[in-house]
Amino acid sequence: MQFEFGRFQFLSAEGRNFGTGPSYFSSKYIFRRFRSIRRGFFCYCRMLLPIYLSLTVLVLSAGQVSGFAYEIRLIGGAENYGRVEVFHNGSWATVCGEGRTMRMDNAHVVCRQLGFRYALGWRKEAFNCSATYRRIFIRFLCVGTETSLDQCRPRFERCEHCGKDIGLVCYIPGIANEIRLTGGAENYGRVELFHDGSWATVCDNVWSMDDAKVVCRQLGFGYALGVKINGFYGPATNRGILDRVDCVGNETSLDQCRLRFGRCEDFEEDVGVVCNSNEIRLAGGADNYGRVEVYHNGQWGTVCDDLWDIHDANVVCRQLGFDYALASKTGAFYGQGTGSIMLDDVSCVGNETSLSQCRHLGFEVHNCGHREDAGVVCKKFTTEAE
Repeated sequence: MQFEFGRFQFLSAEGRNFGTGPSYFSSKYIFRRFRSIRRGFFCYCRMLLPIYLSLTVLVLSAGQVSGFAYEIRLIGGAENYGRVEVFHNGSWATVCGEGRTMRMDNAHVVCRQLGFRYALGWRKEAFNCSATYRRIFIRFLCVGTETSLDQCRPRFERCEHCGKDIGLVCYIPGIANEIRLTGGAENYGRVELFHDGSWATVCDNVWSMDDAKVVCRQLGFGYALGVKINGFYGPATNRGILDRVDCVGNETSLDQCRLRFGRCEDFEEDVGVVCNSNEIRLAGGADNYGRVEVYHNGQWGTVCDDLWDIHDANVVCRQLGFDYALASKTGAFYGQGTGSIMLDDVSCVGNETSLSQCRHLGFEVHNCGHREDAGVVCKKFTTEAE
């Protein structure tokens, strides 16, 4: 075989010449072949790209619901509030939570995923534990700027106790949509609403328990316990904007009631409400008296009467939104409770805002039986504006 640059020549075994032709070792020929192969490869990729992208979308969306890895819904309330339920492992589950779960950063992300601007607040134990669904505990890792729960890398655990499920209240624009309680605690205080870019109070003209029920329901609480009038929770920085509210009592927000805008004479007309507490309750009696029960670690439990006195009772009554305690009760006066005994050797100074701030042995640390369950009698609420 004889080679020439750019040409080749075949010779038979007998030396016969089969002819000449273009050399596969030619640099120009190799370049043309490479360019042809490359052009064909890119055409092939362009043809497969739509198919590849479609398959990618299908793979990424597998296991997701409505575009999110974890679909969320609010049940048992209204459009913007209710019991939080999460679609997890192929079924709906309610949520229990404490501590970091209840941070507002997490609440904002959940409301944002649901299409709301931001959250107004969590509602612990706002709804009775549902036997229909599994219950899960979510460990959020949200910063607060995320747009969906799956961006927070949540961890899911099973709830051991079936106490009450947590709820959430999200903000939606409206005349009297964004309301808050100030001058008290989470579940009681002066009623204020956000109007025309600032907070304003509500006058107590014809204010009743029907109106209080709507306020508490809008804030995500279960029910109203009482009404406070005559500026009970102190003066506000802004004067009143609603001088008449007329609710039937079954509305889900003040927007649905008959409202009349007008200025109050002075802060002494500001109205307040008391909603049910999410952390402490009275059982075995009535609204203002009964066996003291505390919510902790997903369940309700009683308080032992060791060292129990009027100072402890005052803290309980104020935490529930009452003025003060009329009496402390010992020896399971309102009947024996069930479940755990949450607190023992409680010793309050009397100015604490919650029973958990008082000295005690620690949650579920005790040497008592339910025959020693403590109780209180609180001063009754003012129920009607006069």
